[in-house]
Amino acid sequence: MKNEMKDIDNISQKRIDEYCNQVCIKIDEPISIKNEIYEELNTNIKEEVRQLTNDGLNSESATNIVLRKYGTPQALVNDLAEMYKVKKILNKPLLYISIISGVLSILFLSVFYLWNYKIIPNQAHQYTNYLPNQENNVINGFNEKTKKAINIGVENNSSIQAAWVGYSNSAGEFNEKYDYVYPNKYNLSPTDYKPIDNFWLKSSYYGLSKSLTNSKVEVNAQLIQFELSRNVQLIGAILLVIYWTLFSYWAIINIKYRFGFNQRAITLILILNILGYYIFNKFLTKKIQKV
Repeated sequence: MKNEMKDIDNISQKRIDEYCNQVCIKIDEPISIKNEIYEELNTNIKEEVRQLTNDGLNSESATNIVLRKYGTPQALVNDLAEMYKVKKILNKPLLYISIISGVLSILFLSVFYLWNYKIIPNQAHQYTNYLPNQENNVINGFNEKTKKAINIGVENNSSIQAAWVGYSNSAGEFNEKYDYVYPNKYNLSPTDYKPIDNFWLKSSYYGLSKSLTNSKVEVNAQLIQFELSRNVQLIGAILLVIYWTLFSYWAIINIKYRFGFNQRAITLILILNILGYYIFNKFLTKKIQKV
C-alpha cells in the first residue's frame, strides 16, 4: 500500500483526507455509512491523483486538479445524494425487474417455439412408427395388437390428444370416417371432435399416411395435437420489450452518471443485447419455424 502512494506527498494526502472529512461531516447518515463513503471517496481521489503524478505532474498540481473536478464538499454531497437516489431508488428495481422480465420472456418464447415448431412435428412424424406395416393387420379390421400400438402412440406422445386411424385401398383416397379412434370416447369422425381453444392452448390437426409393405393399401391417420396459442408468444414478446426498455433506461442512466456502475461493462452488455435481439429475430426464429 505504501508503494502505491509514494507519488503523493504528505501535504497532498492531508488535503485529500481533510476534503473527505468535510464531505462526510455534511452527510446525514449513520457513522458506518459515513465511514464507507469516506474510504471509497478517499481511495478514488488518491487513485486519480496518483494517475496524474504518474503522468508527470507533482502532487500539489495533481491534487488541485482532482479536487477542483470533485467540486466543493457541499457540491459533492449533493452529487452523493443524487447517487444514492439513482442507486437505491432507480438502479436496483429497474435492474431486477428487467432481469426478471428478460428471464420470463426467454422462458415463454423458448417454450412456445420449442413446443409448436419442434416437439409437435417430431411427435406427429414419430407416430407413423405405431401404425401397422402389414396388410393383414387392417383389411379385416384392426386387430388387438394394432389397436394397442395405436393407443400407445397416443399415450407416449404428450402433444397428441387423439388419433383417428383408417385405411384406403389406394394411395390418395380419403376416408371421412375412420375405422378406429383412441381415446375410444370420441366418434369415428374427427369432424365431430370439439377442439380446444382457450387463452393458452388450441387444437391443431395433423394428417399422416403410410403405405403398407408390398400392398396398395394405405393407412391414414388424423391426429389432434394441442399447441400453445399465440398468446404465449405475445406474452413473451411483451416481456422482452419490457426487459429491453427497462434495461436500456437503466444502462443509459449509469452510462451518463459518473457514480453509476462500470460504464464500459454496461455499454458492452447493451451492445450484446441489441446484437442478441438481431440474431434471435433474424436467424433463430426463422430456423425454428422451418423445423
